[in-house]
Amino acid sequence: MADWIKRTALSAVLLAALCHAPAHAGDVAAPATPGRVVRVGHFTLPPFVMPNGAGGYRGFAIEIWREVAERLGLEVEYTPYETVGEMFTAVVEGREDVAVTALTITTERARWCRFSFPWYESGMTIMTRDDERSIWYELRQNRYIRSYALFVIVLCVLSFLMTLVRRERDDEFPNNWLDGFFLSLFNLMVLLREGSLTIKYRTWKSNLLSVMWTLFGVAAVAYVTSTLTAAMMAVSRDDGGITSVRDLVDITVGALDGGAARRYLTALQIQTVPVKNLDEAGALLQAGSIEAFVGDAPVLKYWISLNPDRNLKLTGDTFHPEKFGFAIAPDQADLAEDITLELITLHDDGTLERIARQYSLEYTGGTVR
Repeated sequence: MADWIKRTALSAVLLAALCHAPAHAGDVAAPATPGRVVRVGHFTLPPFVMPNGAGGYRGFAIEIWREVAERLGLEVEYTPYETVGEMFTAVVEGREDVAVTALTITTERARWCRFSFPWYESGMTIMTRDDERSIWYELRQNRYIRSYALFVIVLCVLSFLMTLVRRERDDEFPNNWLDGFFLSLFNLMVLLREGSLTIKYRTWKSNLLSVMWTLFGVAAVAYVTSTLTAAMMAVSRDDGGITSVRDLVDITVGALDGGAARRYLTALQIQTVPVKNLDEAGALLQAGSIEAFVGDAPVLKYWISLNPDRNLKLTGDTFHPEKFGFAIAPDQADLAEDITLELITLHDDGTLERIARQYSLEYTGGTVR
């Protein structure tokens, strides 16, 4: 009886071990079926996705995806989208199987779709105008110089009238016109500096003219002071006043419609203007419709290098680290697993680094700069 119990217990142990033994490598879920048609939506963001000039597309993300698709034996149908939001929505709704672009992996997005192994690490940065403006430029651009000229003309007219009156009424006033005119201007400067004049006139006309002369001089000084201050602040901002997210408060900021940057800024209660693409962002910056644009650092850096005539620049440090991956439709679990395994292989065999070098991107251990 004891021997039977021992044999039964041993058999149970062996059966349990067999039931819990790891599956053989050949029992792992098979990769995507060769010839399977996969619908891919993509959005242009150089150097990750951009036209190749022959009706197709090239870029770091596109080349990575082509390597994955080739190794999995997939047939791909490509569809371009005008905004990131439209492309992502198409994947969530199942109209596209995969989204290929510089797409940031976020918690919110991961609730709606699947993401592949992250093949890119970077962060956001700020793009602004690079006009190298001087105070003189700001004064001319805002037509302050014209206002200054008008003030000078009116002050000269009032000083001329004051000189005319005093020559007739004041025996001690210089007889020479030039001496009298500049004495009137000097008296105005003394009045503005000290707040009062010891000169008193005997007629009401002279006193009225003196009041007008004084009020206009005070208004001129106040206007010049305020406009010079505004010009200096504008120059300071252009010379690097916008260097971090804190500087984006209370100014007009652009971000890609449906992009991670816009969601990030909205969470910080920074109002943003939705922008379809980088070309539109550059045009809005040049026109002054927006004062800054926030996007992915390597994307903006590469785009500026392609558009040197736009007079735009990156300012401040990179912030808000992020990872990029391919978004995959929620019902495509097997496809998501296959894509991730191939991306890891591409990393291990050096393919990602090789493709990165083609687009002047530095790839170091999973980080592209």
